[in-house]
Amino acid sequence: MMRRLLPFTLAMTCATITVQGQVAFSYPNAIPAEGEYNMAQRTAPLPSYSATPPWNFNGLTFGSVTGYSQVWRPAAGTPFAAQFPSATHCLYDPLDFPTDYTYFAVDATGVLNMGSASTGGTNIFTDPWQVFPFPNQIATGYNDDYVLNGMTYQGITNPLSKGTMLTPYGDFSNVVLVEFGFNDGSGSGTLFSYVWFRDANAMVPVARYDPDTQELTLLTPIGFSPLSVPESGAPFAVMGPNPATNGSVRLQWQGTALQADLRIIASDGRVLLQQNMVSGPDGSIDLDLTSVPSGTYAVRMDRNGELLWQERLVVVR
Repeated sequence: MMRRLLPFTLAMTCATITVQGQVAFSYPNAIPAEGEYNMAQRTAPLPSYSATPPWNFNGLTFGSVTGYSQVWRPAAGTPFAAQFPSATHCLYDPLDFPTDYTYFAVDATGVLNMGSASTGGTNIFTDPWQVFPFPNQIATGYNDDYVLNGMTYQGITNPLSKGTMLTPYGDFSNVVLVEFGFNDGSGSGTLFSYVWFRDANAMVPVARYDPDTQELTLLTPIGFSPLSVPESGAPFAVMGPNPATNGSVRLQWQGTALQADLRIIASDGRVLLQQNMVSGPDGSIDLDLTSVPSGTYAVRMDRNGELLWQERLVVVR
């Protein structure tokens, strides 16, 4: 059975357009700004896609809006960084619990997928998958084999075309369509998915198409929150469930002894919860939210007035 290992392709790289009209993914433009990207996503049935622009999706029937978030930050300080010593960056969805972290190395040759990890297990690629070789140009496909648990897989990156996209929620020019393929060598064939990126900021995708479900998902950027990079030895906490719907939320941290002031702060600056935390290198705490109204808050840890860690928390009643 083939496993689709492509979710990270929604947020990998920025691109520039050469004078010949080719897409050139290049270092250091492939490194997106570190922070949390919030998007509204809508999905519509689509029996087939066209690789030829312009892409007109005005006639599709889209469902209700759901939220989507992703965080891009340095690998150092994240929960599973020790398992990926060569990784430079990490991508994860802060609303997932347990959270799955995907690790990458970015150098002058391209973007390498080193593997992923969560509390449910770790996938480490013996031979990392070179997802975006440099330069990466329109109509030039790239294949790269990578090894996982002794098995060899093939990853395919194929920038197909660039043009204009029309949608009910706004039009986009200079959109780049990239085809991603995955083959496990079993003879079942290659699984493909398609992602449209803005050439000026491909960190935020415009849309994705899944030929298996025959669905198109539009992703509209609605906000960006820069994240502070933890100091060396600072805790990196995993918080969930988020959104919190049952009156509590759990914080878990790894890798360092913890002594910090913990606060939940409302958008108007009010502190709704505050407590001092002292713990060994691995620990957790359940925060009582029964007195916290529905809304969006900042949960932060400080030590001697210096920010160690901060994440957004959504409380739903």
